[in-house]
Amino acid sequence: MTLREILKQVVVKLGLEDEISIEDKVVGGKAIKRLILAGNNIIRELASCYLPLLEREQVKIYDNKLDLATLQRQVVKIISLTKNDMCVKFKMYPTYMYAQNGTFDIVYSYLPKEVGIDDIVECDSRVNADTLSNGVASEYSLMTGNFEQGEVYDRKYRENLKNLAISKREIMIKGRAFV
Repeated sequence: MTLREILKQVVVKLGLEDEISIEDKVVGGKAIKRLILAGNNIIRELASCYLPLLEREQVKIYDNKLDLATLQRQVVKIISLTKNDMCVKFKMYPTYMYAQNGTFDIVYSYLPKEVGIDDIVECDSRVNADTLSNGVASEYSLMTGNFEQGEVYDRKYRENLKNLAISKREIMIKGRAFV
């Protein structure tokens, strides 16, 4: 799905069809720029807080340091560092990782790049357009000072995220007996 498809849903949800036209090939105006910013904020929030995007790379470490800027993506968190399927100890610093020298496989979560209006949104496959549009509607409403509407869509967004995390079968917890 593209950001334009999500923003079309947001415009309809917020009742802004008369004020904002997402159909135009030329995109401009403060409202559309705010919508794009809100969309990018929600996409990055999803990847950093709720449903991380994972990347696997092979890296070579020299002088016991791996500069995080040399990785293909912007790192949020290092998940594992392995060599021959054996975990290797490492220590994180703000801009680099300290580990033994050698060639390793690294798995890390990352932030997606900012998207333009016609770019494809990079997010977890479980996330649908309705979830994203609720989040963007909330973010846009808060940006424009409509706090009540923002709170309504924030509740819907959080509820959608909870539904993604819940298992398909119901979990039963055995009742406790008081002594």
